[in-house]
Amino acid sequence: MGVEASALDCLFNSNKRTLSMNSKDLEIFLQLAATENMQQTAAQLDKSASVISKSLKRLESSLGVLLFDRVGKSIVLNTQGQVLRQQAVLIVNQTKQTEAIFKGQSAKQMIRIAAPTILLFKWASVIAKGVKQRQPSARLQYQQVFERQALQSLLDGTADFAIVTTSLLAQIPENVYRLPLGNVTMQVAAAGHHPLVCQQQKSQHKLGHDLMNHVQNMRHSRVVVDIDELMAADWVAPSLSPFCGEPRGMGCDGWDERQYPRNIVYEVNDYGLMGQLIKSGQALAYIPDYWVRELGLVELLPSSTIEQVPEQLLLLSYQSQLLDWLR
Repeated sequence: MGVEASALDCLFNSNKRTLSMNSKDLEIFLQLAATENMQQTAAQLDKSASVISKSLKRLESSLGVLLFDRVGKSIVLNTQGQVLRQQAVLIVNQTKQTEAIFKGQSAKQMIRIAAPTILLFKWASVIAKGVKQRQPSARLQYQQVFERQALQSLLDGTADFAIVTTSLLAQIPENVYRLPLGNVTMQVAAAGHHPLVCQQQKSQHKLGHDLMNHVQNMRHSRVVVDIDELMAADWVAPSLSPFCGEPRGMGCDGWDERQYPRNIVYEVNDYGLMGQLIKSGQALAYIPDYWVRELGLVELLPSSTIEQVPEQLLLLSYQSQLLDWLR
């Protein structure tokens, strides 16, 4: 008999007692299993440490086993706890789905969304709108993490939604529901008053007056720019992949750095700061098309074709009704 089977036997058969677990205790357990820290779990759940401790003791008493090993003042998830976590994720999500069916709009639920910042920039509002239409009393919590952690949070039961790229497809369990969100298409972006934009707009439209104000007030437009001029301009780029967070160096935003080396002056992994540098007119960047539109930037079309491999996105959840709300 394997370790996991032995743990299951210990959890559910050894004392032959009637289990009286409740989903709230299981939710607390899942958060505690993720942090292995009473104080941190209490802060995340906005509860006192004593409430967390009592919940754990109640759960352990019900099961007749210890779920954590006590090491000094620390706790470490043990084999029984690891097995329960796998079951608890399914139980908690099934409970939430059942409550949504029967309670409908009156259900008060915390909905947690885990995804990379670059994806939440678009999808945070879309998910919020879909959820609020079906559950007006729901609270939404956004976890800005890279896609592997987003998936892990879903699998650990500390997130209800995860947004990932299809590069993680092989790691997604079959019992996780998925909704295709389409692709992320990257574009070269500049502020409306960037010198390249002003120069190209002037030559293309021959505007003779108040050019600067005209360009700055454009919501979204595009101009063709010679590839050599693009390469010579100042750029801002991340050194960490915006999706997986791996330190892949310059070009991790998807730009073909080998064929078209950019003049990267600013290395920035904070996308709020990157947006400010673009909007100030100090740098160009290679960012998602929806970001270009939302920030009122101008798309620069290179005179030479730049090969793109769009990132395909998936919205994941154990709760099928959450995805149904967004279809």
